[in-house]
Amino acid sequence: TPAGVEYKSCTLNVDKFSTVENFSKFEEYVFNIPKLTFGRVTRIANLVTLIIDSGQLFFNKNHQVVLNIPEKFRPKSTIFFSASYRNTNKSTTFYILSNGDVTKAGADDDQGAYYFTITYPVN
Repeated sequence: TPAGVEYKSCTLNVDKFSTVENFSKFEEYVFNIPKLTFGRVTRIANLVTLIIDSGQLFFNKNHQVVLNIPEKFRPKSTIFFSASYRNTNKSTTFYILSNGDVTKAGADDDQGAYYFTITYPVN
């Protein structure tokens, strides 16, 4: 061995790695709701991505639930996010509860569709 170099052996405890995430498992749910142009939620391991083009689905739904996310795609806790809508510079706030309810938390003039993509952790 070279001078000053010391070799040590180590033992790897494989049991500690038994909960390693499976990042190759992909799950998807596509929403099929009238007036919703596009809605999809995907899950890889414990990360979920929600993609929405609201079309006219969110019109006249101020301070109301606009969507419900299937159980295996629901967040651990409440998630707040903002989104603007097309054809204007206006925006509003949304939130997703752990029960899957997506609520439009503000008011707007129903003149455009919301486009958003958000990613959040799940159990």
